[in-house]
Amino acid sequence: MADEASPEHPLAISVEINPSSRENDCLPETCPLSPALVDHENEIVTAENQREHKLCAVCGVNNARFCTNCRQISYCGKEHQTQHWKAHKANCFPVKVVDRSSLCESVKPQGRAASHVLVATRDIKQAEVFFQESTILSAPGPWDSDAIEVAKGRPICVSCCEIIRGYCDFDDDDDDESTIRCSKCFWPVCNFFCESSKRHSEYECKILSANNVSSMVLNQMPDYECILVLRALGLKENDPERWMKLLNLEAPIDTCMDAETSLLFLNNAVKFVREKCGLKQYSDGLIRQVASICYVNAFCNEDHPGENGYIYKIATYIGDVSSKVSHSCVANSEWAVIPSEEDHIRFRALVPIKAGDLITTVYNYKKLCHKSTICRQPFLSDHYFFSCSCERCLDPSELNTFLSAVKCPSEKCDGYLLPIEPNKSNSVWTCNSSTCDMIETNTWVEEITESITRKFEPFPYKDPMRGLAKQMTETKRHIVGLKKLVDRYSGSHVHPNHYLLLNAEWKIMQNCYYYIMNVKHWSPDVIDLIVSIGKKHLEIFDKLSPGVSRRRGYILYFLQSGLLESIRHGTASLTKLHKKKPVDPEKQESLKKAYFDMMKMRAESVKIFSFKGGIKNSMEEELLNFSSPDQPFLSCLKFLERILDQSIDA
Repeated sequence: MADEASPEHPLAISVEINPSSRENDCLPETCPLSPALVDHENEIVTAENQREHKLCAVCGVNNARFCTNCRQISYCGKEHQTQHWKAHKANCFPVKVVDRSSLCESVKPQGRAASHVLVATRDIKQAEVFFQESTILSAPGPWDSDAIEVAKGRPICVSCCEIIRGYCDFDDDDDDESTIRCSKCFWPVCNFFCESSKRHSEYECKILSANNVSSMVLNQMPDYECILVLRALGLKENDPERWMKLLNLEAPIDTCMDAETSLLFLNNAVKFVREKCGLKQYSDGLIRQVASICYVNAFCNEDHPGENGYIYKIATYIGDVSSKVSHSCVANSEWAVIPSEEDHIRFRALVPIKAGDLITTVYNYKKLCHKSTICRQPFLSDHYFFSCSCERCLDPSELNTFLSAVKCPSEKCDGYLLPIEPNKSNSVWTCNSSTCDMIETNTWVEEITESITRKFEPFPYKDPMRGLAKQMTETKRHIVGLKKLVDRYSGSHVHPNHYLLLNAEWKIMQNCYYYIMNVKHWSPDVIDLIVSIGKKHLEIFDKLSPGVSRRRGYILYFLQSGLLESIRHGTASLTKLHKKKPVDPEKQESLKKAYFDMMKMRAESVKIFSFKGGIKNSMEEELLNFSSPDQPFLSCLKFLERILDQSIDA
């Protein structure tokens, strides 16, 4: 498939990855020098820095030329650039950390870093992987309600943070051979490699085993979360360089002490480190400081239910430069963690980013992107201690998506109630109809949403990629039940785009997909349901998460899967008809158009998912491997070639 977007197909987006940013070990030839020093109008570089950039980094000669990739260092020629590459390549990214005071008054960044932000040093293309760094540390957690529900009592590997598969119970009396624990500290691990990994064996394993700190009770979640703080303290002696990077991260410890959730985490950390692990050398103040840094600067693993229908890790990561990225509910970049011995945090541009623009991202995609403003603001306040004032949060309609809109209670009105001050918890709600003056309190709106939420509780999240194929009856019941609830409340109680209904539709689309993948005889209505929901969600999330976001990739994944099954069904029918009479030309063209639409969606999904590199056991890997000759779409291709009497290039 061509990389260029097809003008007649609006779903196609050109995706491009900068090889130097992806691996960051390229040769200097991939980072050519600029023809001359170029001053960008929007580039945030002081005059003093510009003078410094004119000097060659090797010999100091004046009038040197910029490295075109990062625009932060200069050389007199390729010889000195090649000579200096080993020292420079670790920092050769088109972003830099700047002080907030250097920004113009119209730019108002928001996020966890109080004094520094990240800005682009050159124009960054859409879908370009422009930054990557090794994490300072990682550990299991956080244990929110979603993670607890999906883990379903199964232990988490203390080393790689992956859910240990094939495991049911975890208690003192369980001696099953499938129970895998570290031979020294007895904490759960995946295998010998995880037991012997540096992140576990070099420090914490010795502490846990020496003090008999057991994890036999899996529901003892605070101990799992405190492993992050224990590993952070271990850096002080074992890795002073990373320890200093950690201490330099910003965290409002006083604010953490005042907030209920963060104070509980800090108190648990002190108890775990000093009492359970016996590390009296660390003062309460130091432990609370480190715990505050970990609490505020954490990147929580994105593979949660509701995203790609599968969770394989429950992990928290701490980065250095990445912690300076600002937050926006409509961000220009997206992050992902690439697992390895030293996990990497990677950033990709969702939309084109101009030189000098702030780099923004959604701190916690699942908790923030597809939730309404009244849900996002408390989460940001509790976890990151700021109130978001991005364009989406300040717009009562949330960019005309109406994710929080509630039906006006006036009988003669067709309008919806929207908050006057959406980023405030006590906002008054008014009707958006010009002929209605209805006003309601935020408490009244919360009662409406809570009552609807309770109606969806009988349909909890079911992980479709772990055994749901054996429960097709229950899957069908969920599809029918959720669809009835969506139809019942859509337009009559809340806006059709209300976030509660979108979440239900997302589950419907997931279950429909796994239903048609595992049942031979299914109704065409199932395909129609996938397509109708998919198109609706594409329109909404192109506003909320524009560009090449993973949410778009997931939606396209389900859409192309539905079209694929529809094509298989259609080609099989045409094959039977073709033996008796000529095939209707309109049906041929319709089938052909559906095929090319499916292939374009599939191609874009593959490019979007390539951002994470095909992480094992994930939907991304499943789609990236979709081009295997054994896959069903090639069978469809043979059908089409036979029916249409022409060759179609896959």
